[in-house]
Amino acid sequence: KVYMQNPGRYRWEYEIPYEQLLITDSETLWIYDKDLEQVTIKNVTGAIDNTPAAIISGQQNINEYYVVLNMGVIDGFDWIELTPRDMESQYRSIRLGFDKNNLIMMVMNDTLGQITRIEFLNPVRNKRVGGPLFTFTIPEGVDVIDERQLQKNVTPGTGPG
Repeated sequence: KVYMQNPGRYRWEYEIPYEQLLITDSETLWIYDKDLEQVTIKNVTGAIDNTPAAIISGQQNINEYYVVLNMGVIDGFDWIELTPRDMESQYRSIRLGFDKNNLIMMVMNDTLGQITRIEFLNPVRNKRVGGPLFTFTIPEGVDVIDERQLQKNVTPGTGPG
């Protein structure tokens, strides 16, 4: 399930192949891996640039990070392909399939040759959501990796300070 609210808030719940929860309140990103009993905390700035989450949330100018190719209509959906401008991106390409104005499918081809296909079923637009959907309470007994301090101490092109 994916919930989005501007500016920059989203909640992405994975169930298969393993449970994972990604939540951002536009400042902090929490990534909770239930099976690993681990939470990773990051600053949003820079953490989701050039990612599928930034694409579908509309937080980034797609043309800044990707070369956009209109693929036309395939199997009844309008498709575009995004090829990252950054040669070190984790994706070779990201394809987005639309039915009218709704994103219905995302197909991501990563640099390891893996293909991830996500189907968005029953999209609902302009429904009010908020409150606790975009906040995260760390469960008791899980490992916490807080990368926010590390991100502040790293200068581009160097390692941790």
